[in-house]
Amino acid sequence: MAQFPGVPPPTAIEPQDPVPRHTLVRSFPILIIAVGLLVFCLQLGALYSVFWFRSRVLIDTHAPPSQELPQNVSLAARSLPRPIPDSSPGAPSHPQVPGSVTPKPPPELEQRIRALNEEALRFEAQGEFGLARKALLEAEKLNPNDPPTLVNLARLAEAENRQDVADPYWKRLVELGPSAGDPYWLAKHRISQRLAQSNRTQGPLFLVGTVQRSVFEKNALRERFALYLPIRLARQGHPIDPGRLALKLYFYDQLPDGRIVPTKAKLLVRFENPRPTWTQGGVEVLSAIYEADRSQRGEGQFYGYVFRIYYEGVLQDEWAEPAQLRFQVPYTTH
Repeated sequence: MAQFPGVPPPTAIEPQDPVPRHTLVRSFPILIIAVGLLVFCLQLGALYSVFWFRSRVLIDTHAPPSQELPQNVSLAARSLPRPIPDSSPGAPSHPQVPGSVTPKPPPELEQRIRALNEEALRFEAQGEFGLARKALLEAEKLNPNDPPTLVNLARLAEAENRQDVADPYWKRLVELGPSAGDPYWLAKHRISQRLAQSNRTQGPLFLVGTVQRSVFEKNALRERFALYLPIRLARQGHPIDPGRLALKLYFYDQLPDGRIVPTKAKLLVRFENPRPTWTQGGVEVLSAIYEADRSQRGEGQFYGYVFRIYYEGVLQDEWAEPAQLRFQVPYTTH
């Protein structure tokens, strides 16, 4: 081969050796193990998702149409006999005025009663039931027939699992008659519920705690607030299956013509604890954010809500604002 002056001769390119056979043999088992681990992880994830979905609490927010509430007609489960004074130990003994409410107290006294009730609710939210009871009993002394005070005393006793103390308060509210307003309807329902469960040795498994509402925005065009609904396990230590728990939370608006209809507002409902188990203190909080746009004509205003707790298809407890709304919303377990 001819060479030119100053130009180095070309370097021969040596062929590269193929990948050694022993390297392929070693990498093949590693590949098999990696694929096996991937399949195992996928199967484990699928199995976990099955148990996760089974343990999820069913939350229903699709409100059924409301029904008209006939005036002067009780929609309790059954007609109630006239309550008689309760003489069981621990039952309150105060004079009752059937069918009427104590005359409205002076403004300063009424303000004091309201302040004591608000103080009691704060104590109850902190778990200080003794202090809450003390404040409510003081309010009761100022006005023995004050409906909000009697409601709070009854619900506090139920939260303490002292139904024998709660029942007389509900009876006293029924004695006050429809002039007591929402507390009367609530008491009618609670008593009818107790009568329906009179053949049971144990009370409900879950109870609704003190509901709180935080208003973020409210004007002519927009309304936004959050609702916090504590769900209390009434029987501490009782085994529960969250998958058998069903919650019904229905929101309603009132149209300009007075009709009450299921809301069209945007709802975001979830537990504060993503995996509620009722093992930490026996209370889990369900939060609901209500966000409505009122820019279009004909849009209604927020009217109220109904919250019901079912376990294994059996109603455990419920709460509504206003109280009579519960009688306008049909009961469903599916």
